[in-house]
Amino acid sequence: MAKKQEWICIQNQKRVTCKNPTMGSKHLSIHFFYVENESILIQTPNGKNILYDCGIESAAQEIHARLVILGVQKLDVMIASHAHQDHAAGFYKFDQITNRSITMGDLYDNGENAIDDDWFLNYRSFRDNLPDGGNYHKVIGKMKLSLDPDVEIFLYVDCNWPGNTEAYRKYRSVWMTIKYNDATVLVEGDSRSGYESIMLKDFATIGKAHLLKLSEHGSKDSTKEDLLDRVNPVFVAICNKHHEKLPNEEVLKRLGNRKKLNTKKEKSDIQVSTDGKIKNGKVSYKVTYMKPE
Repeated sequence: MAKKQEWICIQNQKRVTCKNPTMGSKHLSIHFFYVENESILIQTPNGKNILYDCGIESAAQEIHARLVILGVQKLDVMIASHAHQDHAAGFYKFDQITNRSITMGDLYDNGENAIDDDWFLNYRSFRDNLPDGGNYHKVIGKMKLSLDPDVEIFLYVDCNWPGNTEAYRKYRSVWMTIKYNDATVLVEGDSRSGYESIMLKDFATIGKAHLLKLSEHGSKDSTKEDLLDRVNPVFVAICNKHHEKLPNEEVLKRLGNRKKLNTKKEKSDIQVSTDGKIKNGKVSYKVTYMKPE
């Protein structure tokens, strides 16, 4: 893969000048894959692997190949953020890959059962019969993910979003917060503004984050001002491959001068790494763009 790199340094929730930053030996790394349409790998400092979403069915083979290149042998945790085909369907196809070399561990999702689409029935069958002895967990409210003692990870699902509409079933996403030393990250799935507001109301512990993974590939119905005011991200990741009109121009205006990491614009996987430590008053993030050759 062809690579290029840059640095983002943060001081008091603002981007500041970087001059030859150095890092310790242990890193938190987050890989935003350029696949259809969303998949994110989180690698903890002590070698644990979390796959947050697995794209559409046809992306499973691409994701498996990337994980092999990265040296992943086991997915310790898999998270299906919500019941959309371009986020969750890849998991059951991943299991069916010929000569799959990566062990699949525990699976977390929001417990959705009411969707009758063929892909979801296949996903639910996978969820009920995890292939490598993993356990299934339904996320209710706030749940701590005790995976790496050096990293604080929480999963959130709000059960107070009213109704049993299609929006309720398909947009009630699992959010994830990650804190490593002084580095902070918030990952959403696809969350419409109503759900975002309820999440912020019911979970006061969701606070400022240096890095925000943008909801719903940057649609205008998400990432509203109340979320940006609370989280106040310094940079945002936008995961998308085939949605031609996303990210939406209104969302880009709301984001202002925040640094944007856009897989579709770069036509590239994007890796963000940090040791989370404050040096000279700053937390440093190394950003690597990895384009398939």
